[in-house]
Amino acid sequence: GALKPTDIDTLWVHVTCAWFRPEVAFASDKKMEPALGILSIPSSSFVKIRVICKRIHGSCTQCCKSSTYFHAMCASRAGYRMELHISEKNDKQTTKMVSYCAYHRAPNPDTVLIMQTPPPWGHFN
Repeated sequence: GALKPTDIDTLWVHVTCAWFRPEVAFASDKKMEPALGILSIPSSSFVKIRVICKRIHGSCTQCCKSSTYFHAMCASRAGYRMELHISEKNDKQTTKMVSYCAYHRAPNPDTVLIMQTPPPWGHFN
């Protein structure tokens, strides 16, 4: 996956992984770099055993319906359903990340990353 620099000189982050960590944001939305907030990620997200790769490295995300943990990049490669819901209210944009384990949403490589954004007039139907 695409790697981007962070505000910590020696650290880089996968874009997909950054999207699924609410503590992380990009200083420039256009360039998507540098990633800010890496040091704000809870240490507990680095020590969970991941169901896909079985490794303990990097930060992980969790199924929205269970305590199943996985790397966002591993989930994407495995066809797990991952959603970015972007909404606007009072000219403030909010992004909610939702991901599902294989049990709660069968993996499908054709629908890995779903982005739901508001239409130009600002309301979802």
